[in-house]
Amino acid sequence: GVRELVIVQVPSRIASIESVFDIWSREFDGYHKFGLCYTIMFHPQCIGTPGRLILLERLISYMIEKGNVWFATGGEIAEYWRSCGRPNDLQC
Repeated sequence: GVRELVIVQVPSRIASIESVFDIWSREFDGYHKFGLCYTIMFHPQCIGTPGRLILLERLISYMIEKGNVWFATGGEIAEYWRSCGRPNDLQC
C-alpha cells in the first residue's frame, strides 16, 4: 500500500516581540482608561534577554507618552493608600 505523509504546522509557543508588546500595551491601555493600578511582574528567566529588555524600555516609553502615569513601588502605593484614609480590610 501507499502511505500518505501529512505535515502539520504547529504554531510556535514563543510569542513574537510585536505580539508581546501588543498584549502589554493593550493591557496598560485598559487600566489607564479606567484609572486603575497597572501592575506587571517579570520573572528573570522571561525578561532577562536583550530583546525583552528593549521591549520593556519600549513599554515604559509608551506609558510615559500616554501621560498621567505614576511609576511607584509597592511601598509607595501602600503609603498613598494609607494617606487617603483607605481601610486596610476591604470587603469586596
